[in-house]
Amino acid sequence: MPTPVLPPTELTPLEELAHAHRPAQLAVLGDMVHTLSATTAVTHLLVRGSLATGTADRLSDVDLVVAVCDDQMPALMGSLDALMSTTFGTLLPGWRDTIVGNLGGVGFVYLLPHDGHLQQLDLYLCPTSAVQALRRRIGPRLLWQGPGAEDTADADS
Repeated sequence: MPTPVLPPTELTPLEELAHAHRPAQLAVLGDMVHTLSATTAVTHLLVRGSLATGTADRLSDVDLVVAVCDDQMPALMGSLDALMSTTFGTLLPGWRDTIVGNLGGVGFVYLLPHDGHLQQLDLYLCPTSAVQALRRRIGPRLLWQGPGAEDTADADS
């Protein structure tokens, strides 16, 4: 179920216009962060690709990195399709992302219905122990970090 994102109360007319026409990927990303940050196995959520660099357009996919406690990664991988289907209404089980490089984890591609359209989600699962190396290599933007997770500065700062 998509979560509506309401604009802040005091916006200039230009800011209101920008909020009204923001890419749908941001709402999808917000839903993902809201849900996955409540999962105790998840330690970090990062965005990469065009959403991280500010070059996304309405056809861009969502590139999400999900760091998981090392010892809980196999269990989360085994239940990922069920989670994505029941929580986000994915149409098909995820398939392996064979385009993404080896960043210490494994990538999956999902199609999510959102606002009458399909959004592509490239979800990359990695163990928490690989987060620092992944951040140095690809420079994703940190969206959320769990309590007690290793303190990490934003990759681009």
